[in-house]
Amino acid sequence: MEILARIKTGFFEMKPYRLKAEEGSLSLIPLQGSGEGVNVLSEGDILSVTLTEGRLPGLEIQTRNELYSGILEESCSLAEVISYLKEYLNINITCEYKGGEKHA
Repeated sequence: MEILARIKTGFFEMKPYRLKAEEGSLSLIPLQGSGEGVNVLSEGDILSVTLTEGRLPGLEIQTRNELYSGILEESCSLAEVISYLKEYLNINITCEYKGGEKHA
């Protein structure tokens, strides 16, 4: 599965990244440039991942030293993202849904 997200990199700046989960780690790979700036987050450093349903699904990754926030591409299914992350990582995943009855 390919998860594409725009991650906030500055006050008004967001850059496209591909999220790749592997056994015990999550990589944030920039789509622009020559592969520089790849962030590999180990499972032990990830405190939580929060996914928020909205017009564009929101993403927040809290690590011991950093907070990565952004939005997922419009076609991303939160259920598929959760399943993908749970397949490779043993981390806390929080989902925030709006509307209540739709997901009950």
